[in-house]
Amino acid sequence: MGVELLDPSSHRSGQCEERGFLAVSRCGGAGSPRGIREVMKNSGIAAPRLVSGNGIELATWGLGDSREPQPDVMLLCRSGRRGDTDLPLDQVDAMFSVDAVRINDVLPPFAAIRLNGASSLQVVADYLGYRHIYYCTGDCWAAVSTCSRSLGLLWGSRIDREGAAVQSLLGWQVGSRTMMEGVKKLAPGGLLTLANGDISIGHFQPAPSAECSDLDEAVRAAAAFLRQYLTSYLDDHPEACLQLTGGQDSRILLSAIAPERRRGLNVMTLRVPGAEDADIAAGLATRLGMKHQIVSLDGLEDLSPEAAHALCIASARRLECMADPLALAGLAFAESKIGQGPRITGLGGEVARGFYYFGPVSLPVTRRSVAALASWRMFANHAVETEALEPQFAAWARDFTVNEIFNLMAATGQDWFRATDDFYLRQRMHRWAGVTDSAVCFDRELINPMLDRRFTEIACALPPRHKRGSRFLGRLQLALDTELAEIPLDDRPPPSTFAHRGIRNSARATATTVRKMVRKAGQRWAAAHRPPAGGEIIAGKVVAHWRRNPAILDPVGELGIFRHGWLHQVTVGGTDPDATSVAMLVNLLAATA
Repeated sequence: MGVELLDPSSHRSGQCEERGFLAVSRCGGAGSPRGIREVMKNSGIAAPRLVSGNGIELATWGLGDSREPQPDVMLLCRSGRRGDTDLPLDQVDAMFSVDAVRINDVLPPFAAIRLNGASSLQVVADYLGYRHIYYCTGDCWAAVSTCSRSLGLLWGSRIDREGAAVQSLLGWQVGSRTMMEGVKKLAPGGLLTLANGDISIGHFQPAPSAECSDLDEAVRAAAAFLRQYLTSYLDDHPEACLQLTGGQDSRILLSAIAPERRRGLNVMTLRVPGAEDADIAAGLATRLGMKHQIVSLDGLEDLSPEAAHALCIASARRLECMADPLALAGLAFAESKIGQGPRITGLGGEVARGFYYFGPVSLPVTRRSVAALASWRMFANHAVETEALEPQFAAWARDFTVNEIFNLMAATGQDWFRATDDFYLRQRMHRWAGVTDSAVCFDRELINPMLDRRFTEIACALPPRHKRGSRFLGRLQLALDTELAEIPLDDRPPPSTFAHRGIRNSARATATTVRKMVRKAGQRWAAAHRPPAGGEIIAGKVVAHWRRNPAILDPVGELGIFRHGWLHQVTVGGTDPDATSVAMLVNLLAATA
């Protein structure tokens, strides 16, 4: 296969993710509407490495050493971990053949590609599909990439209006949809083969867990797993840093670390104005003798409108325009101040506490119940202002999105509570948190034990009555560390409150639930959204840039999604859009540029 480096001076750097690949296969001399060279140029990917062979064109950027021959196997993340050990490259190679089912045991986010000579290429993704991979097919050609926008450029596809509808309400995608028409996301546990102008996909999904009605047994198993996992990981990576918040998940991970290892442990917290996380984490660090680093957004207000806009567009492209670019921009600004070593995170515990449970008892999934849950919780934080959208699009988008959620939940064949658990893990975590981690999985090694299949199987096997009201997680916290279980969480009582039912504990837990319901009701009544850290500052600067350069929004006005009159008011200063609307506009700008 021939190898060629394109001239980096001919590209606009920073417009797509910094590392990734695009592979195109043709049959019978046919080709995609656009060549891979043109796509690379228009995608703004700096200095891609082109490999041409018998029917396969491969472009990689940032993978491997450009001075060495193209390796046959390449990771699509910084590293991999399987079980209690780091994943050697020879084990990755085996996952493409005899041991493909072992992908189920690799911690998300993870994906890899393998070149099979000059005629085919394979891609394998983790069991949750957390590491996002995209593909599309045409007339006698097919392509796969880490960059959905590049695939859209490959055949000149437009914005997917159904994807835009979902995004305008949820702020993220569901199923296999993307923001580019005709471009799909590889399903969880997928093994994709690209050859002869076509794509074939196999799936290696673990079997559903048998129900475990013994809460004590589940607590013992989860506690033993987390202790063993964190012990082995810190043995291998003693320099790792725990992202410590005031919440329940990171408290559980801290509690699973042996007391003698906590002294001197690296922990970090993002300080967000109005949040208690940094103060709670600082108190824990002082109590346990940990090395605590507080990261702030100080200096964000000094960014120029032009720089803020550029940062948001770059963030949108790294997210493939399928999550909040303002949130990633704020995170990127904060992360630029600190080192990027191994990071232990605690995101995903909601599947173990019935995050989406709605109603006093579990009933069959109905469209009416889905519509109520969507309005109450799912659309509360990320929906675009209704008055900003074309009325016909807004009405259709809401109906379409509710139908999409209903179809996904009904397809599980489970009752309401179990279907909502499935939606949280396999849709929200998969498509929202997954695309966010995919955007940064080369920046730092991300370790989240609560996404290991051994933990999710325990959580999914528990009946809802054991998870509701954080009962399971409260018990788990007590089993790991009774002292830390008595320290209050952010805006919530101590975890021990949720562990055992009783008049006093039930009253405290109920008070917490009532406060959340009142806050959510007030948020819904006022049509107010909770912006991400730094979101309001960044949104204001982005809007200021648009007002200086109103023609920037012209491509969005042509899509028939936002009202022309509303866009005009934004550019002349007649209205100040909220952060969610700014995020959607940035995503559409990045997707259409």
